Amino acid sequence: LPISSVTFDQGKVTIGVSATATMPLTMMKVLGFNNVSVAATSTTIRKDLDMIFVIDSSGSMSRVWSTVRTNANSFLNQFSPSTDRVGLVHFSSGAVADIAIRTTTRGFDRPAMQTRITGLDNGGNTNYAEGLWQARAQLNNIPQLNRSSLRVIEFFSDGLPNTRSEEHTSELQSRGLI
Repeated sequence: LPISSVTFDQGKVTIGVSATATMPLTMMKVLGFNNVSVAATSTTIRKDLDMIFVIDSSGSMSRVWSTVRTNANSFLNQFSPSTDRVGLVHFSSGAVADIAIRTTTRGFDRPAMQTRITGLDNGGNTNYAEGLWQARAQLNNIPQLNRSSLRVIEFFSDGLPNTRSEEHTSELQSRGLI
């Protein structure tokens, strides 16, 4: 019979599951053993998330652009719109902060973000430093006391940069981000 527990503690969700069962034996019956009790226990911990979702909308993505938008929208379904914070940035020659991450409250507007992703066009060069810069700036705008301990920049790109912004590139390199 499975038993589960869920505990919420300041941005951390702990889920525990345990189960026991009595299983019949076949070969061991000759030695007088008819059944065996088995048990399993598992625990998982999930923290609240602060994430900036960065999408490469450059011309090099044109052959897979519809797939990128579909997969990006599907990816957002993996996060809680009430407890996770998610912001959206897209980039090509420059970067645009489409939907800013919330800085004082948790959650995000998944339908608005998915509508924005679906409406994105692609073209231009690939200046990923600008996309990373915008993402980092958004995460850093969250006051220290409101930040999640799990802060992520999720980067959807083909990895073919062909344009750089010297202003932001040198700082990102010095911090080991590119």
